[in-house]
Amino acid sequence: MTFMFTPKPEISFTESGEGTPVVLLHGSASNSKQWRSLAEYLNGRFRVICPDLPGYGRSKGGAGNRVMTLEEIVRLLEPVFDRYDDPVHLVGHSFGAAVALKAARMHPGKVRSLTMIEPAVFNLVWAKHGVLSAKTKQFVSAARSSQIALEEGDAWSAMRIFLDFWNGEGSWGRTSFSLRQKLATCAAQIQDDFSALVMDKFTDLDAAGVVCPVLNVTGANSPSEMRMISETLQQSLPFIRHEVVAGAGHMLPMTDPHLTDPMIGEFLEQVDFGWQDAKNEVLIAA
Repeated sequence: MTFMFTPKPEISFTESGEGTPVVLLHGSASNSKQWRSLAEYLNGRFRVICPDLPGYGRSKGGAGNRVMTLEEIVRLLEPVFDRYDDPVHLVGHSFGAAVALKAARMHPGKVRSLTMIEPAVFNLVWAKHGVLSAKTKQFVSAARSSQIALEEGDAWSAMRIFLDFWNGEGSWGRTSFSLRQKLATCAAQIQDDFSALVMDKFTDLDAAGVVCPVLNVTGANSPSEMRMISETLQQSLPFIRHEVVAGAGHMLPMTDPHLTDPMIGEFLEQVDFGWQDAKNEVLIAA
């Protein structure tokens, strides 16, 4: 059975199942419903909590035109974490993975493990090399072009640029008209998400403070920036396992749940039974 809670007016979430709590944080242009497959897979072994991040689903965005920082988003999620006596497993996708990483640093005692799927944690590189780093110039260029289109009132073009960057050229043209309409309504919030990433500064010292076991999952066919982020994570985080899903892209939690759901479920169970990998183990899933 699924219940709806609203610990604060800004955040809503669903909860189902019994066991160790697992909090699933969705990516930009999405909502908590993206986790249906994983929630069903984990049900019966874990208590699954699926929040809507600010500005998505049933959760309100920031007040006025002010952009919320990653730290502020984590603060809004604190009532979710505080509902449980035990530390939670955190699972995040894309922007949600950046929020999850921030939460693991801010509240190490409340986070049992951290799973990041295609983490959009560009701030790891920006903190060292700046936003104009050549290593993330394609993403920054796409984000700025999308922002310009949005400022000109063209939300469709803004979302076309966003979708084609993450899923490959022509992805927008292959989507249905109804999905395009739905995605266009998220364009402004996506720009706020990008701004939150730009404002955040995540240093090596912050990374050293993430003391829980970490699973990092990327798609083999994702943008090259994802590989760069993964390499940075492997060098920075103390206890990390890296898995690459062959043939998958950025949206792998939705496109390849037959691979990612068991992968995540096994990792969570291993952590509950005292798992700890050697640093930087890389596994290939096919």
